Amino acid sequence: MKLSAMLIDYLRRLPYEENVRWLAGAGYQAVDPPVLEPNAGEIARKHGLEPGCANVGGGVVGTNDEAQQQKVRDQVLKAIPWAAGEGVGCLMVPHGRDRTLPPEEQLEGFKRVYGPALEEAEKRGVNLVIENWPNNGNNLMFSPETWQVVFDALPSERFGLCFDPSHLVWLGIDYLRAARQFATKIKYVHGKDTEIFEDERNLYGLYGRQFPGSPGRGRWWRYRLPGWGVVDWPAFLTVLYDSGYDHIIAVEHEDPVWRGSEEKFKRGLLLARQYLSQYLV
Repeated sequence: MKLSAMLIDYLRRLPYEENVRWLAGAGYQAVDPPVLEPNAGEIARKHGLEPGCANVGGGVVGTNDEAQQQKVRDQVLKAIPWAAGEGVGCLMVPHGRDRTLPPEEQLEGFKRVYGPALEEAEKRGVNLVIENWPNNGNNLMFSPETWQVVFDALPSERFGLCFDPSHLVWLGIDYLRAARQFATKIKYVHGKDTEIFEDERNLYGLYGRQFPGSPGRGRWWRYRLPGWGVVDWPAFLTVLYDSGYDHIIAVEHEDPVWRGSEEKFKRGLLLARQYLSQYLV
């Protein structure tokens, strides 16, 4: 497997090639390029990195709003030929939903948007992946139940998951079981962890603090770099290796301990690389 990094936070503010050069020097083997970045694949390969997965951006898919559906569909259809031309084999696509609609109507929106997009992705050899990020309930595909329903409705080999165990941890879902169950649908992996504060969970419950003056952090969990939370990385990587996944793990750095400056952010990426590298071959 290879390690990549998402160009978020401080890295988003820097020129693409500057980030590529730094990641290569820091021991990373891949990079998640910005979508539609000119010559993204060529620049990555020039510095010895493999282009990973590009993020198309957000948008509401599970909706009856035809204009909104067309907007997302156009975004994805524009990105697919760019990805194919740059040698970027993966696009992360949105799965926002209108929560006022019944789930069946939300599903119809997914079919209208991703039916045509997947036809193009299949022709071009590009994977479209959904990250299992709940987004406070505003995204649809955050659980094994919802994955199964949408994948059954859109049965394409080019449609899969960007699997992030950190979200499943605080949702109370067994991430190892989910990874085994949907192993054939895992097309990309995010390297992110979750730290749990048991005292706060016992105080607030799942919904977190309700009154501003109450004691504690206000939240019973937070995202961390790999190795700094509760995810069992050797066990998770074993599931991936057993399933035949031997592609890229992209570090998604949302660790508040290692943010606050570009220097700290990059130190966090160095720590993540150091930790995960011991398990990757």
